[in-house]
Amino acid sequence: GEELDKAGATTQKYIGDAVMGVWDHGPDPPAADAVRPALACALRLFDIAAASQKRFGLDIAVKIGVGMNTGLAVLGNLGSRTASDYTALGDTINKAFRLESASKDVQCDLVIGRSTWECISADLQSGFRPCVVMLKGYEQPENAYGSAGEALAAVRMSLTVSPIVKEN
Repeated sequence: GEELDKAGATTQKYIGDAVMGVWDHGPDPPAADAVRPALACALRLFDIAAASQKRFGLDIAVKIGVGMNTGLAVLGNLGSRTASDYTALGDTINKAFRLESASKDVQCDLVIGRSTWECISADLQSGFRPCVVMLKGYEQPENAYGSAGEALAAVRMSLTVSPIVKEN
């Protein structure tokens, strides 16, 4: 949650073993590279996951997947007066969640939807490869873009995000 706050997420929600961050760009399409803070946050989360293996002396690496999508969503308090929750709903949100699930299928750490791809500059685009994913609940395959390994390092360099180094 702290990393999402630092990156300017306007809301966050924990859903089982997943966390959702929402960056509100208002009703207009986001400006070019408006998704940079969210991408930088994803890279920091990868660093935290990697550091967990060493910190806790785990035999296997801690791996996470990130799905990112850009578009319109319904934001607000939902529920009753006694049990409301500020959240985001809509197809944009659903696809982001499904893109995260698809990250395993395409063997990428980070998968972004076409709408996010269109918001980033060419230097960032070079860190992603096109992929086609089948998303649960959708009949047609979805064009997406994934990044892993060396390509993810290129995204990091384009964002100029330093790895988190924490020794506890």
